[in-house]
Amino acid sequence: MSIRARVFGGFGLILLLTVAVAAIGWHSLTGFARRVDTANAAQLLAGEIGDLALATDRALKSDDARRDDALRAAIGRVRASAGTFSGRLSDDPKAAEAAGGIAGALDGFEAAVKALNAQKAATRALQDRHAALIADLQKTVTGIGTAQERQLAEAGKALDKALADQKGATNTAVVVAFAIRSALEMQVLQVAFLAGDGEDGKLEIQSKVNSVAVLLRRLGAMTSLETVEPALKALDAYQAKIEEPFGPGGRAERGEELAPLFASLIVGLRQIEQAQNNAQTAAQVVLRQQQDKVASGTGLLIASGKAISAAKEAQMQEQRLILVRDAEAAKAVEAAADTLIDQAETILYGDIDAAAQTVLRDLTAKVRGFQASIPEIVKANEAQARIFADLDRRSSELVAAAQGIGASELTQLAAERDRALWLLAGGVGLACAIGAALALLIGRGITRPIDRLSGAMRSLAGGDLATEVPDQARRDEIGAMAGTVRVFREALLAKDAADRAAAAEAAAKAERAARLDAVTRTFEANVVAMTATLAEAATGMEATARTMTRAAETTNGRSTEVAGAAEQTLANVQMVAAASEELSVSIGGIAAQVAQSSDIARDAVDQARRTDETVQRLVKSADQIGDIVSLISSIAGQTNLLALNATIEAARAGEAGRGFAVVAAEVKELASQTSRATAEIAQQIGHIQETTGGVVQAIRDISGVIERMSEIAMGVAGAVDQQGSATQEIARNVQHAAQGTQAVTTGIVAVQREAGSTGAAATEVLGAADRLGRYAGELEREVAVFLEGVKAA
Repeated sequence: MSIRARVFGGFGLILLLTVAVAAIGWHSLTGFARRVDTANAAQLLAGEIGDLALATDRALKSDDARRDDALRAAIGRVRASAGTFSGRLSDDPKAAEAAGGIAGALDGFEAAVKALNAQKAATRALQDRHAALIADLQKTVTGIGTAQERQLAEAGKALDKALADQKGATNTAVVVAFAIRSALEMQVLQVAFLAGDGEDGKLEIQSKVNSVAVLLRRLGAMTSLETVEPALKALDAYQAKIEEPFGPGGRAERGEELAPLFASLIVGLRQIEQAQNNAQTAAQVVLRQQQDKVASGTGLLIASGKAISAAKEAQMQEQRLILVRDAEAAKAVEAAADTLIDQAETILYGDIDAAAQTVLRDLTAKVRGFQASIPEIVKANEAQARIFADLDRRSSELVAAAQGIGASELTQLAAERDRALWLLAGGVGLACAIGAALALLIGRGITRPIDRLSGAMRSLAGGDLATEVPDQARRDEIGAMAGTVRVFREALLAKDAADRAAAAEAAAKAERAARLDAVTRTFEANVVAMTATLAEAATGMEATARTMTRAAETTNGRSTEVAGAAEQTLANVQMVAAASEELSVSIGGIAAQVAQSSDIARDAVDQARRTDETVQRLVKSADQIGDIVSLISSIAGQTNLLALNATIEAARAGEAGRGFAVVAAEVKELASQTSRATAEIAQQIGHIQETTGGVVQAIRDISGVIERMSEIAMGVAGAVDQQGSATQEIARNVQHAAQGTQAVTTGIVAVQREAGSTGAAATEVLGAADRLGRYAGELEREVAVFLEGVKAA
């Protein structure tokens, strides 16, 4: 085999090894990159499943339609990611089957979500009907309460008027009693005057007449002049008769004349007294009626307040039963409905109009239906609980399947990485070993024969014609050169023989010998130069082989860097997945607490507003009743004073004071009635105070709700901080992953560049081998020229 063929074959083999190593590296990196993409798809699928779990939690805890849309979108994304991931696993039937199982579990999950939405829609419709019923009932009861407030106001005004009428009648009765008393005292003075002989008692009678006249005019101012007109006329006639001189009959005759006038005066005063007694009795009747209206209106107002509170309690407990699914809330709803029905029936049988009774009776029947529907809500809660359990189970299945696929992909990724490392390391090591062996064999196969041939040529040039020419049996360029040298040796031997045989001819052939010597020296110089050139070419091939060895070693180092960068990329991807899970948990906490904070805020606002309205109505009612109590207390004081005065006057008058005794008895009865009315009103005030206490407790409950809102807001702030930290961690890990990917790209470029360097080195070796062949041909031509010159000489 020729040197050219050997060199071409060796370096062709090295080039093939380099291409094989590059192909193995490319195949390994391609498989590893495909596994990395598959692992990323698995992590993306796991992230989509986590987002699905979060969207499910948000949709289940809220009635917002946008949350349902987000849940449907999340299911679509998981389905698309599962399909994409399944398409990447055509070479792994088990993993593809697991990915297909995710699609089946997702179908069941979607069916469970639809069933839950249907349950929620039915419960929401029932709750809407109940809310409308409660609103209508509150509106009706509020209207009845407002009407009762108006009636209480009107009753208060009527009560004030009745009290004023009674007070006026009482005052008038007192004046009438004083007028009757003065008239009786006037009669006593008349009897004394007529029984005497002089004019001594006449002035006293006139003074008493004037007193009675003043009292009658006062009664006229208090009632009307028409009422006291007959009594005034009788008194004027009586006064005129007193002042008139005695007639023939003297004092006895005057007494008979005064008797009918005095009787007319007394009759007029008794008529005035009877009219005032009638007015006082009518005022008392009106007072009792208005007191009854006040008591009834206050009871209805209290019942209205309790009905509204029971309606609020029923609505709140129903929301608790639906949202929290607390079994105790069902009993609380039934108790609140019972209270609501009792208070509605109390209002129904009170003093309200017929239209309100009809509406309230219909609403009461609906409340009974509301109470009867509570077991339906409990059954719906149980069904939703089963659906929740099914959703949790299916979510766990999806997460477990995603985790299993992710773990499988990570295991295969690690195996693919190890296989790529071993293939790269084995290929580079084998290429380095074979390249070094080929370089050593080719170099030694060329340099050793050339060194032997060069030594023989130097010996021949030194005149040692006994030196044997080595490697003459070789069939390559070295063998050809050895044959040429052999011819040169034979020529030298022939020349030496000819010189010894033709010593005599030396002189004649001196010129020929000189030319032969010149040709020999030229041939020697050319052969030596070509031999040196061959040695340089061999040295160049050895350096090129070393360059290829270093390029292979560099390729091995770059491949190791690529493997390290791939490991870093894998670690960063895992950290991104962990941070994504943490972010999902944090956002779930935020959603739960924000939803709870919103519900509590709405409850606090509604309860505060309605409690304020109740307090305002109770304050107004308490103020009105307080004014009435004050007025009745004043009347009671005046009545007691009148009773005391009447008793004293009756005791003084003796037999003539029986009328005063009657007045005193009436006054005492009025005082007793006033005391009973005051006690009843005090009892009503006590009920109002109890209601006010309930309002205070409601306000305290509102304060507790607001405190809970504050605590939840603090929890939301903490969850937001945790979310920010998780997001920052994700950003850093993504950046690290990008850097690792860049390192992989750079390593691959470096491998390609080193492969190019290896190819260039191989080209240089081929060029050196080609030059070596040309130099051998030139050496052969120089030997031929030399031989021709020798023959010509």
